[in-house]
Parts: sequence; C-alpha cells; structure tokens
Amino acid sequence: MLCLATVVASGGRGRPGPIRLAIEYLRDRIPGIAAAVTEGQPFFAESRRGNVRGNVKRQRFQVSASREPDGSWIQPTKTARKTIAAWLSEQHEAAEVERLLRKFDEAPDDTEINLGPSIRATKWGYGDPRPALGGSLVDDGPILKIAYEFLACHLMGAIYNPRFDDIRATILGQPGRPGAYRIERLRGEGYAAMHGLALEAGAPHIVVQVRFFGWLAFGVHFLHVAWGGPRYVYTLDLTRSVGSCKQISEGTAVRPPEEVGLAPQ
Repeated sequence: MLCLATVVASGGRGRPGPIRLAIEYLRDRIPGIAAAVTEGQPFFAESRRGNVRGNVKRQRFQVSASREPDGSWIQPTKTARKTIAAWLSEQHEAAEVERLLRKFDEAPDDTEINLGPSIRATKWGYGDPRPALGGSLVDDGPILKIAYEFLACHLMGAIYNPRFDDIRATILGQPGRPGAYRIERLRGEGYAAMHGLALEAGAPHIVVQVRFFGWLAFGVHFLHVAWGGPRYVYTLDLTRSVGSCKQISEGTAVRPPEEVGLAPQ
C-alpha cells in the first residue's frame, strides 16, 4: 500500500503535529522511518538562555542562526567560530587570532568570554531536542484519497460508478456536491508500529477506516453509496515493511447485493 507510506512522508514534511508525535513515540521501533520523516523538521531544545530553535540534519540537531534584537547573533558553534575568526582577523595578527580562538574552544558552556573590545561569546549548552509540534492536523484530502483507493481494490471497475463522481472531484480539488462524504476523527488504544485499512461497513453506506501508527484513525463515510460484497482489512507492519490482508467475517449478517447501490437516506 504505497499510498499509506506516501501520505505519512509528505505529511511529515508539512509538520502536522499528530504524525510527528506518533513518530517520536515509536522512534526506537521504526528508526528508519523516524530518520526520514524528521530530516529537516523543526525542533527546540532548552538551555540556560531559554529555548533554542533548530532542525535535524543527518539525525543531528543543529541550532538555527538568528539575529537578536540587541544585535547579537545565535549560531551553531562551528559557524560561530568561523564568524568570530573573521571578525578577529580584522583586528589582530594571525598568532593572536589563533590564541583567542583557542580561548573560545576551551571555554566551558554557559560562560561568557571576552575576546576583545567588541567581541564577547557564550557557548550555550542545551538539553535533548524535542519536536516543535506547531502545524495543522492531517488534512482530509489525503485521507479521502487513501480510502477511495482502498475501496477501489474491493469494487474494481465499479469504482467508476457515477455515484463516486463527487468523491473524485474532491480528491482532484474540484467542486463537488456537498455532503458526499464525512470524515470522522478517531483514536486507538495506543501507539503501534503499524498502519491499517479496513472496509468497516457496506451498509447503510460504505465506511472505510484509515489508521496510522495504531493511534491516529479516521472513519471515512461514503454517504451516498452502499456495497454488499466481501470486505477486507489490510495491515502494514512498519518494523518489517510487511503487509497482510484478510477477509472480514460477516457472521450471520445478511449482506445487501454485491453491487454499488444508493445508500438509504
């Protein structure tokens, strides 16, 4: 199910808080996915100076450079050293520049050092970085598309029935009839290293559940369409990248006809 992995990866780039929080909870179980999705994402770390913002590059936290209201600079230590070296070179001979840079290198964290008449520097230490979870919730568009594609695996050619025209229009960003679908935001019992899809119901209208990381779940209701054919659940084990599919038992329930029909209003 490529669509599941794609929406999580693209969603991660867009900084939706729920997806990033789930990945942080499961980082030890899915290190590869965590590294890919968090690359370039904003984080913050606490220091004696206050919160320091930055991002992750090659799985390492890097402080973001910024200019403070008082005219001072916040820079990663390596970048700051180069900046200081350039400033010192304008005032001193090479030997003195090297001496002052050693003083900077040997200075303990959180201690201001004087490197000349106009240059003072502090190497701030900081704690473990945490994700900056600003951003929107997961958008409805990708969820609707995933549910529609999973439904197509059940209906095959019947997915082209005109009753799905409004769904297709919405997925393509075109105007469709209001009320053709409804997305219900749900929660699981806890985080798990899995994604899942299930055709939960075919009547009185079709309901597809989309689940990410065990915890984030969405019930996608296709309000104008009913289906009486076999229903399946698909599970993707993220620790092994292995998927499995099984049919949902109907028990003694009476199914509607195995064709796309109008859902009762």
